[in-house]
Amino acid sequence: SFDAAQQAAANAGMAAWLFACEGVGPARDADGARPDAVRWLVLSEWLCECAGAAGQSAWNAIYLMRIARGLCRAPERPALAAFRALQPMTLAEVRSCAALPVSSLRCERWLDLATRLLDAPRAGLLQRCGLRLEQAWYAAHGGDVQAARGAVAALLGEMAQLPASDRAFFQGELRRLPEL
Repeated sequence: SFDAAQQAAANAGMAAWLFACEGVGPARDADGARPDAVRWLVLSEWLCECAGAAGQSAWNAIYLMRIARGLCRAPERPALAAFRALQPMTLAEVRSCAALPVSSLRCERWLDLATRLLDAPRAGLLQRCGLRLEQAWYAAHGGDVQAARGAVAALLGEMAQLPASDRAFFQGELRRLPEL
C-alpha cells in the first residue's frame, strides 16, 4: 500500500504541474501550481522512505528538479550569462514548501543530488538520461561548463538507445542549454 500511495502522490504532483503548464486546472499557471506539485512529490518521497524504499527510484528527484527549473524559460542556445541569470527554485525553497523531512533533499545543490543519484547503480536508462539532463542543466547554470559538457556527452551517448519519442524530448531540452 505504501508503493501505491507514493505512486499516487507522485502522479498527483506531476499532473498538477503539467496541467498548470498548459493552463488547465485550479492553478492556471505553473508558478501557482509549483508549491502543490512540490508537496505531492515530497510526500511521495517521504512515503518511499517510510517504506524503506528510498533510493530505489530517481523519478521523484528528477521531477522536483524539472519543476524547480520549470519557470526558467530560455530561448534555444542562450548565452551562458543569460542562462546563469535564470532563477530556479533552490533546494531550500523546496524544503520550505514541503512540511515533511526527506533525507534525499538534504544536499545543498540540485547538481549534488543529480550526481549522487547517477552514482547509484539502480537507475534505469531513462532515469539515467533524465538525471544527466538535470546534471547538465544545473552544472551549466552553476557555471561548471566542464561538468555540463561531460553530462551532455554522456546523455548523447545513452539517448541513442531510447525510443524516438524519448530522444525527441531530450533533444528539445538540450537545445535550451547554452553553447558549452
